[in-house]
Amino acid sequence: VLCIGLLVGSGAARAADDFPEITPEEKAFQKFAAEPQAPIVTLSRRAEFWMMDIAKGDVSSRYTVRERRKVLTTAGADRADVRVVHNKFVRLSNFKGRTVLPDGSVVPLPKDAQFKATASRSQRLFVTSVAFPGVVQGAILDYSYEMRWDSPLFLDSFYFQQDVPVLSAEILYHV
Repeated sequence: VLCIGLLVGSGAARAADDFPEITPEEKAFQKFAAEPQAPIVTLSRRAEFWMMDIAKGDVSSRYTVRERRKVLTTAGADRADVRVVHNKFVRLSNFKGRTVLPDGSVVPLPKDAQFKATASRSQRLFVTSVAFPGVVQGAILDYSYEMRWDSPLFLDSFYFQQDVPVLSAEILYHV
């Protein structure tokens, strides 16, 4: 029984390592001065783009995104779903997420939390929506995902500001 507990505990620690530690400032954050009525805010949005390099054996261009959001109000809990738009040429993969509750407990994102829908048949656009579990006021949502495509010419858009106010956003290009 002890061995099982150690294995489960080490797996949980490894899953927590996938996301940066939550800072005391992020835990204490309660209101965004630029938009004081915002129900939810993106604390940080970081992306990296690697252009396909056949000489190095990279057969796809790769784009990774890490985002951390904070639910500021009870109304924000209703806006805690994440939507990622992609098309038939861009493969969305490795979506990972978790909800960190105000007491520090972690609710991992279940495998069946993703739903893919067709946004436009003519433009071949899809939307993958992810519903985070256990979201309450004060919760922090961490998630990351990767997109890949087989062209060095296509650059996916990176929006510094979207429908959720953003405190910090950056992208790094490896060309």
